[in-house]
Amino acid sequence: MKKLSILIVLLAATVTAFAQARFNPKVGPSFSYYNSDGEDTEIKGKTGFVAGFDLRFGETFYFAPGAYYFQQKNQVDEIGPFDISGDNFEFTTRGIRIPLVVGGDLVKSEALGIRVYTGPNISFIFEDEDEFADFEELFLNETIWGYNLGAGVDFGIVSIDLNHEWGLTNIFDSDTIDSRNHRLYLMVGILF
Repeated sequence: MKKLSILIVLLAATVTAFAQARFNPKVGPSFSYYNSDGEDTEIKGKTGFVAGFDLRFGETFYFAPGAYYFQQKNQVDEIGPFDISGDNFEFTTRGIRIPLVVGGDLVKSEALGIRVYTGPNISFIFEDEDEFADFEELFLNETIWGYNLGAGVDFGIVSIDLNHEWGLTNIFDSDTIDSRNHRLYLMVGILF
């Protein structure tokens, strides 16, 4: 009987939590840049895109886990001790980004909401296309951590977000090169 009571309470809490959640699918461009620890490393991020959703749990203060597909193309002009013979190499990454942010409303009404949010994210790289397969040290990490700070405006059911992600871990699976990817996201979505 005690287990049944606990199960009923957990089920009721889950249903209540999802009833108070707002589903927010979003899409938009991403702009990438890198900082590297070496003088001889130059990576240029190109415009990419992101598409996915988050769930907002709460009213004035909220928790918003999300899941986003991303694609980003990058150009390597120079990279550490590796001789790339003056050629410009490109690599494209595709993956899933999972942010876990907390936020709060600065302004909230039916017609207009202004909010800020922050929190970590983890990105899982599931596909990368590169032109430097001969350099094993330049393989990309499959898991990359980041930290986000963002602001959003809600116009009724339309949401617009500007979010900056600072890369916390090296994008390369290498001890010789340390380069962190930072991204700026501009996303438009619909609130349900």
